[in-house]
Amino acid sequence: MRQRKGRGFTLIELLVVIGIIAVLTSIAVVALGSARRKARDAKRVSDVKAIQNALELFYQESNGYPTEALAVELGRGSFKALCSSGFEAVCGGTVTEFMGLVPSSPNPMDGSCSSTDNRYMYTASAGGAYVMTFCLGDNFGDYSAGLRTANEDGIQ
Repeated sequence: MRQRKGRGFTLIELLVVIGIIAVLTSIAVVALGSARRKARDAKRVSDVKAIQNALELFYQESNGYPTEALAVELGRGSFKALCSSGFEAVCGGTVTEFMGLVPSSPNPMDGSCSSTDNRYMYTASAGGAYVMTFCLGDNFGDYSAGLRTANEDGIQ
């Protein structure tokens, strides 16, 4: 039997170890991507529920919801805060602040959601009802994937 002169690994041993590491890394990357998608959907549902809570506080004080005749994207532009005067860029002065920073939908979009669907859109009528739309990339809890709506009765 021949003895090795040097202490070290053979080329075959190194290649086997590198191959094993590559397989484990690819499995971890795939699992991490799935976890990230689920986390974005969890954030979407959590954001919508938080906005709904702020809208209910607004309703209690104003006896109605902020009126927006056209659909507006929450969390952007002039719709970053919910104040006693409605959605504003920033609550200022002596107005009541119900939500100082209205969240915007996380990116990237997931599943069959388009860039148009991957937004928190809000519409309210003078009749005292509102509708928010948002998109889930995958099934999440009791909610199926795709475009979802939320109103004063909850998430549908």
